[in-house]
Amino acid sequence: MKKEGIKLFVNETAVEATDPDMSLMIFLREELGLISVRNGCAAGQCGACTVIVDGKAREACAINLGGLAGAKVQTVESLAAGDKLHPLQKAFMKLSAFQCGFCTGGMIMAAKALLDKNPSPTTEDVRQGLKRNICRCTGYKKVVDAVLLAAAVIRGETEIDLNENRGMMGDNAIRTDAIAKVTGRKVFTDDYKLDRPLQAKFKFPDVPHGKVLSVDISKAEKMPGVVKIARHADIPGRKIFGQGMVPQQPVIAGDIVRYIGDPVAVVYAESEAQACAAVDKIIVEYKELPLITSPEQALAEDAHPIFPEGNLLSHNHTRKGDVERGFELSEVIVEGEFETPFIDHGYLEPDAALAEYDEQGRIVVYGSVQNPMGLVRDICACLDLPEDKVIVVTRHCGGAFGGREEPSVHIQAALGTLLTGRPVRMVFSREELNRFSTKRHPMKLHYKIGAAKDGRLLAMKIKITGDTGAYMSSGEYVLFRSCVYSAGPYEVPNAWVDTYAVYTNNVPAASMRGFGSPQPCAAVETMMDALAEKCGLSPIEIRRINGLAPGKQTLTGHVIDYACGFQAALDAIETALKRDGTPKPSARGKKVGVGIACAMKNVGLGSGMEDAAWAQMKLAEDGGFTLYAGGVEMGQGHDTVVVQIAAQALGLPMNRLRIAPVNSEYSLDGGISTASRLTFVSGNACKMAALAFKESLLRFASRESGIPACLLILDESGIKTKEADGGWSVTFENLAKAAYEKNDIPYEKYYYIAPATAPMKECSDNPSGAKEEYRLHFSYCYSAQAVVAEVDENTGEVTVLKVYAASDTGKAVNPALVEGQIEGGVVMGIGYALSEEFKMINGMIGSPSFKDLGILNSSQVPYEIESIIIEDDHQDGPYGAKGMGELPMNATAPAILNAIYDAVGVRVKKLPIRPSELIEMMDSLR
Repeated sequence: MKKEGIKLFVNETAVEATDPDMSLMIFLREELGLISVRNGCAAGQCGACTVIVDGKAREACAINLGGLAGAKVQTVESLAAGDKLHPLQKAFMKLSAFQCGFCTGGMIMAAKALLDKNPSPTTEDVRQGLKRNICRCTGYKKVVDAVLLAAAVIRGETEIDLNENRGMMGDNAIRTDAIAKVTGRKVFTDDYKLDRPLQAKFKFPDVPHGKVLSVDISKAEKMPGVVKIARHADIPGRKIFGQGMVPQQPVIAGDIVRYIGDPVAVVYAESEAQACAAVDKIIVEYKELPLITSPEQALAEDAHPIFPEGNLLSHNHTRKGDVERGFELSEVIVEGEFETPFIDHGYLEPDAALAEYDEQGRIVVYGSVQNPMGLVRDICACLDLPEDKVIVVTRHCGGAFGGREEPSVHIQAALGTLLTGRPVRMVFSREELNRFSTKRHPMKLHYKIGAAKDGRLLAMKIKITGDTGAYMSSGEYVLFRSCVYSAGPYEVPNAWVDTYAVYTNNVPAASMRGFGSPQPCAAVETMMDALAEKCGLSPIEIRRINGLAPGKQTLTGHVIDYACGFQAALDAIETALKRDGTPKPSARGKKVGVGIACAMKNVGLGSGMEDAAWAQMKLAEDGGFTLYAGGVEMGQGHDTVVVQIAAQALGLPMNRLRIAPVNSEYSLDGGISTASRLTFVSGNACKMAALAFKESLLRFASRESGIPACLLILDESGIKTKEADGGWSVTFENLAKAAYEKNDIPYEKYYYIAPATAPMKECSDNPSGAKEEYRLHFSYCYSAQAVVAEVDENTGEVTVLKVYAASDTGKAVNPALVEGQIEGGVVMGIGYALSEEFKMINGMIGSPSFKDLGILNSSQVPYEIESIIIEDDHQDGPYGAKGMGELPMNATAPAILNAIYDAVGVRVKKLPIRPSELIEMMDSLR
């Protein structure tokens, strides 16, 4: 008997489903190809798959088809009619109310459901209406503003002009990826489909530390649909990967597993369900080894060595002046112990990779990566292939924040294609991602700071220990950054700093936004407030006295000579606070406090490393200009920013340009997307490539016209002579036609190398003099923030009411994108202070689901985030730009800590701030 189908309407089209147990999300994505319905958690916790069902916003992953007979379902694909966008889509584009875009389809549909019922919402209505939709990137403020703007358009009160500027330096240009992201087009890895791919799944270990005695795949191999099961010995080349000093982490574990995320086998099967079933049939026998779960345990004399070399990965230090003499001269001394937790990156798009052979016999890997050329090298080394046999094509990252700097599923997907000859799809579930992926380092920090009675810093002695987990990754570099930024944006003549990266059997810790600077920032900024109180100074006064400025010297000996907006940022915060004053508590039993904190962060790799990028520009057949930049768009706005920079160099609107995706077949290396380096380094490469391309165009036009190139200029439609009235001219379209007919196509490339910096060691040992060679980085960005927070003395709940965030970015290429980075960083910093923690429990994952990460929603963070852009231009930056994507989160958490002290007199020194612990601390003072 034929099973009766389930009939429903999707985007006003009648469709029929057959499996009542299938989720609506899977049906829409896999059966109907409506890929705007993104799979971020498959548990109704992130909102990325939100659609409208019978007029209500619903998470499609949490609804089975069996209950949808006759239902009317609407997805974001239905909102645009031809070239006419819905007001919500236009508003999101206009205000740059998205970054990575993974949440955008669901966010827009939740907003539409709200506006359908309430066409005149308040700010609070919108915040509450979107609270089930998580955005890790934006900080929600621009999202709320976009919904309010769209509501005004729908009511006929205003219009939206998407073409009001030319998209050059300083313009709030529409993002290059805007149309694709607000209409739900293919941009992310799993949006694309391969032809009958095998589905790959890891077999994870049952113990976090053990010797692998045997891996029995005999039963699993016989399971339906299984094509291949790969083990350690099946890897033909190098069997380890990682971006540390040496590769260290196993692609597939061999004789030892060192944490609960080490795969011991990989199953390749015809379906995902079949792969999962086979994974369950793999039998692994272990001999459990001693479990190391903390740096203290790891460094004990009798500790079991996780690696033969021991459990200490690295010890970094900075020595400056005579620290003991500095303390002898100090009239005021403060001291404290601090602790910060593991934090998950929390990006919404789970790691994914697709792999296949192309017609030329090369393995092509598609994925979200921050270092595509590095991934090519890793895959080739592990698969024992020459580099011309592997191509990496980047897809848009659904968030990254440092978490995609090294491979996750990419090598194993490519391995499956090598071993089977078949295309392979490998996508983590949220639980798998949380289990495998790297985290922010938890740290324990001891600070001792001495100063003169007038507030001048005289000495700092600091010890920081970081849990780097089971593998090296970037742990040594992260703890080096903690070392060199341990004094914050302040001049201190005498310092003794030691930082330690220590192996444990916890999940590996590696790169995350701030890269080792948020943890010491929380400590040093709390201590600066304590110092100010003892000196009888205000929090702003003590920071102004000691803050970096031209002529002052960093902890590592670099005398700042230009592009230092720290004092201007501090001034801006002080002005804003004086303007607004401090609000009164909202009720009895609540107290309001104001906290100040500041931060600095490097722009670029520094540390003596060559920091460089290629860029290329070519005349396309249709007369447009194609820009090839090796830097990866992660949502931070790289592609938009470099197009604006190139447009400025050409003197033409940015709509004349298009930027190509990064593809190792034709893209030249732009370096890793890290260290807030891309605006400066990739931006300069694109600027210089565009300037060279402009000359190339003029030379070709000169050959065509016989007119000297020096008499020709570019305008918006083509090239013409400089005479104001008439003369020769040609459109870019006709110029391209001639160029392609003659195979004489204007094309230029440029390799930009950033200013030289000093190696790590030279900046670590006694940099007491004012010497150029102590330039650890070619540029820094600076911030000052003030937080107004309310503390409930009865419950311990802390509510952030408002944040003032001033950031020195150099020249702001696109102010709206800068504001988005500030707002997103501030909200990430609020989460760092109040809610976020990735828990490890005896080596096992204590935070398996998305909701366990503590990421805040739109109703839990303040709408009032005032972004203040400080433009202290850098002489070497592209048109004065620097960079700042990582910086804005650093100062927020310590500003909250200082606001709590201002409100209730309690200094919290452990993150995140638990209400129960805060109550205990307040009770101890009563």
